[in-house]
Amino acid sequence: MKLTGAWTGAIVYGKMYRNHAGKELVFEMNIVQQDNLFKGECFDISGTGINRDPATIEGTLHENRISFIKQYPTLYYYKNGQTRIDSSKKGKEIKYEGVCDEDAQVFKGTWRYKNAYRFLWIFKIPSSSGKWEMRKSQ
Repeated sequence: MKLTGAWTGAIVYGKMYRNHAGKELVFEMNIVQQDNLFKGECFDISGTGINRDPATIEGTLHENRISFIKQYPTLYYYKNGQTRIDSSKKGKEIKYEGVCDEDAQVFKGTWRYKNAYRFLWIFKIPSSSGKWEMRKSQ
């Protein structure tokens, strides 16, 4: 499958998001592919957790397996039930992996990123994750 072009998709938040678990964030991507490498931009367009800044994407496609990193230029996070923005830091690298169902012309997979926080001088690194899918825009 060729990736170059416009794509529409959604992520679904995993159980660690408590009140937001199962909710969706809809996105659009513009991708340029060269051989098995690709780059592009991703725009959040609706749903829970919209980031106003476009994210960059960079990844690989091998046969029907896709893998890419998405990163926003600013750090968005929740504190005390409110969305906070730290423009002095880049967002976390979000790792997407999946496979293509060529009959349905859709990619499906999982996404995740690591959170690091300190509790009693010990670093804990739980992962945040969920599911995603995308298909070529018409």
